[in-house]
Amino acid sequence: MPANSAEITILTPPGPAQPLTLTIGRSALVDALATTGLISTRVGQLGWGGVLLEGHRDHLVVTTSDGQNTIRVDVPDVDTMHGRILIDHVELTKLLRALVKGRRKKDVDGMRATIDGSDPDKPVLELDGYAVPLAAVPMDGFPPLPPDHTVVAQLDRELFTAEAARVLRAIGTDDTLPMLSGILLDVAAGALTLAGTDRYRLAAASVPAITAPADTTRGGAVMPGALLAKYLKRMTGDRLRVGWLSDLNPEPELRLPPSVSLSSGNTTLISTSTSAEFPDYRKLFPTDPRGSAVVDRPWMLAETQRAAAVLAAKKHPAGQIAVTLDPFEVRVTPVLGERGEQVSAPGRDAAVAGIPAPLEYLFNPAYLVDALESFTGNLITLHPTGSTNRPVVFTDTPSELEDPGAFRHLLMPVRSQGT
Repeated sequence: MPANSAEITILTPPGPAQPLTLTIGRSALVDALATTGLISTRVGQLGWGGVLLEGHRDHLVVTTSDGQNTIRVDVPDVDTMHGRILIDHVELTKLLRALVKGRRKKDVDGMRATIDGSDPDKPVLELDGYAVPLAAVPMDGFPPLPPDHTVVAQLDRELFTAEAARVLRAIGTDDTLPMLSGILLDVAAGALTLAGTDRYRLAAASVPAITAPADTTRGGAVMPGALLAKYLKRMTGDRLRVGWLSDLNPEPELRLPPSVSLSSGNTTLISTSTSAEFPDYRKLFPTDPRGSAVVDRPWMLAETQRAAAVLAAKKHPAGQIAVTLDPFEVRVTPVLGERGEQVSAPGRDAAVAGIPAPLEYLFNPAYLVDALESFTGNLITLHPTGSTNRPVVFTDTPSELEDPGAFRHLLMPVRSQGT
C-alpha cells in the first residue's frame, strides 16, 4: 500500500487454530521466544496473550502482540507444515530450559525440539526423550494483526542502534506519559531523525537513510522508548527497514494512530504511535548561543562523577553540581549547602569564546553524566544560551549547533534558590 494512499487501516485476526507439527533447533526457538518476549505475553483481562506459531513450509513465524506492539521472528530451517497454534509463551520458555537442566551446553546447542499440535487444543512438546503437554490459548485471545507496512526508509542498522542509544538517554521512564517516555521517528529527505525528551532534556540525532517521505509520514510517530531500547539488542541484520502505516479514514475521529515497523534480519517490531503530539524539537534547539566552551570530555565526565561521589559521601543524594564556564577554563564542583563556600575543585583549560565573565550552571548530576556519556569524542562543546537558568546545548564541535544533521543534547539547569 503506498504511503500516501487513502486506505482505511483494517486489523485482522490471525484466523482459527489449525493443526501444526514442527521440528526446530532448540536454541533457535529459545532465541525467538526471547525476542518476542520483549512485550507482555501473559494472558490479561481481555484474554490476550500467548505466542502464535505459524508454519510456512520450511520456516516458522513466531509472533507476540499486546494490541499496541507486535513482534515477529521468522525462523528458518524448520521442518514444519502449514498451520497455526497459540500456546502459553511463558510456559514454553520455562519448559525449554527445564528439559535440558543438567545437560552440557555443547549437547544442548545441537538439540532439536518437536511441537506436536496435530490437535491444536492439546499440543505436546518433545525434547531429549521427554514429552510434555503444552497449555494452549484460545485463538480469540490474540489481538488482531496489523497489515503490511510500506517501507519509507532503509539505513544502516548499527548506525541507527548507536544513535538511538544516545537519544534514549534523554527520555523519561513514566509510561503514563508516552510523549516523554518515547522516541520520535521522523522521516525526512535523506535521513531518519530520532528525538526524545523528558522536559528537562532533549536529544536529537539524524541517521543517513534512503527515504521516501510522504504527507502521511509528516509529524512522525512515537515509539515506546523502553521497548525500543530492548529491541535494539535483538535486531540481527546489517540493514534496517522502516515501514509506515497511516489510517486515512475519511472520518477523522475514527482514524487510528499511525504505526511504524522496524525490520532487520529475521525480526520485525510493529508499534502504534503512543502519542499524537510531540514537541517541535527543531524549534527547541537554540541557534544563537551566548558563546561556547570546548573542553576535554573524559576529564569533565570523570570530574562530574567525582563530584557526585562527594555529594553521596556528604549525604546529599539529591544534590547539584555546578559547572562554571570561565573565560579560560571549565570547573565542575559539588554544591554543598552547609559551608559550601569552603568547597573548591580544580579546573581544566578550555577553548572559551564569547564568555567574558564566569557563568555558573547548576545541574542534576545524573542528567549531566547522561549528557556527557552520550558523546564519544575526546572533546565536547558547551553552548550557553542565555542566563544561567537557560538551557545549555552539548555538541561534538562548535559548528554543530546549527547543523540539523548533528547529534545535539540540550540540558536544562536546576534553578538556583531565589530565582
